[in-house]
Amino acid sequence: MAFETTVSAVTAESPRVWNSVEFYDLYQSNFERDISRRTLVTKLLEYFGSDLFVLSGTGVASLLVFRSKASSLLRLVPSNDEDDVEIEL
Repeated sequence: MAFETTVSAVTAESPRVWNSVEFYDLYQSNFERDISRRTLVTKLLEYFGSDLFVLSGTGVASLLVFRSKASSLLRLVPSNDEDDVEIEL
C-alpha cells in the first residue's frame, strides 16, 4: 500500500526533480520501513520504466526526474564518454 501511495504522490508532482531521500521519506511517511532506499529506487525504475531518469554521483543522493519533464527542468545534452570527467564533491 505504501508503494502505491508513493507512486501516486510522485506522479501527481511529476514536473519536479526529486532526490532519493525525498522518495524514501515519502515512502516511510506511509508507515513502511521494510525496504532500503536503494531498493525503493529500483522498484520505482521497474514501475515507471524508461520514463524515469536516475542521475547519481559519489557521495550524494540520486536525483530522479521524469523523462517527459526533464528537458524543461534540466539541460541534458548528448555525451561523448571520452569527454566525461568524474567530479568529486
